[in-house]
Amino acid sequence: MEDFKVRKEGVKKMTGVMEQIMKKGIASRNTEIAENMVRLGFSTEQITQVTGLSASEVSEITKSIKN
Repeated sequence: MEDFKVRKEGVKKMTGVMEQIMKKGIASRNTEIAENMVRLGFSTEQITQVTGLSASEVSEITKSIKN
């Protein structure tokens, strides 16, 4: 653990890991928001604008909710 705190390589690696975790969390939250928006009747265009998801991703979410 000390290696991650002191050495440049360790700090760089840990920063990369933290960025990946953040991106996964943001993607997961955007999916949750899109699911809620689909349930509330928002259009695909509105959902893509709010979440940053693609129209095809929103389409897949819509299909999974309606099935």
